[in-house]
Amino acid sequence: MGKHSSIVKATILSSLIGHALVGCSVLDTPEPFNEIELKSIQISEAFKYELQVTPWVAREFRQYQEQAGNKAFATYWLSGELVATGFSDEKLTKELAFSEALRLCHVYAKVNSGCTIEHFEASTEKAIDASLYPPEVIGFPDVAHYDYYQKQKGHKALAGNKTGILGGGMASTEIMAQKKAINQCRRNAHFSEPHCYIIESN
Repeated sequence: MGKHSSIVKATILSSLIGHALVGCSVLDTPEPFNEIELKSIQISEAFKYELQVTPWVAREFRQYQEQAGNKAFATYWLSGELVATGFSDEKLTKELAFSEALRLCHVYAKVNSGCTIEHFEASTEKAIDASLYPPEVIGFPDVAHYDYYQKQKGHKALAGNKTGILGGGMASTEIMAQKKAINQCRRNAHFSEPHCYIIESN
């Protein structure tokens, strides 16, 4: 019964671990925005135009709209043309939302600077004191993963990087738990930040 319980706990922990990295893509071509949809959105006129005429931009912003706050949408323009975007969601603070959106935008634009925040939406969730958690806990899902991890008994490990908690594991030894956590982190890590390391273990 004890072994079965550990397996169940490990499965639950694995199912909870995920990542909220999102950014630009050009694969789908949804319906562009219309003027009525854009009327109440506080964005630049140039970006409004792109949402009405450029399918991949519309796809990115529609995906962004479906996410929960704190969230931010960043854009990179070159010679008046929108060439890349990046967005973040479910971050603990406005600053973390801005930072992650800009980071992803720069990755997709293949530049070190130049992206700007086009839109921000604050979370309706209760604020969480980020100082109570490791620096890798940057989003509300990370808080849930970390709190769940803390409640588990036995040997366990959490892995991730600056983009959040990306893997977890439970095993008969701490080393085995670390290995599971790292392997899961590598599967979940975004290409823009593939490095994984152990955040906590015992």
